[in-house]
Amino acid sequence: MIIYSSIGDMGMKKRAEFLQADAHITKLNVDELLQKVTELTN
Repeated sequence: MIIYSSIGDMGMKKRAEFLQADAHITKLNVDELLQKVTELTN
């Protein structure tokens, strides 16, 4: 699971950890998002 959110504060990072997300990426970081999707699907 990837959390792709416009909120990049520590609270959102903690929520992503709590949900055991594979990554938390702040919106508009499309290159980072694509890299993580590729990494997780290979």
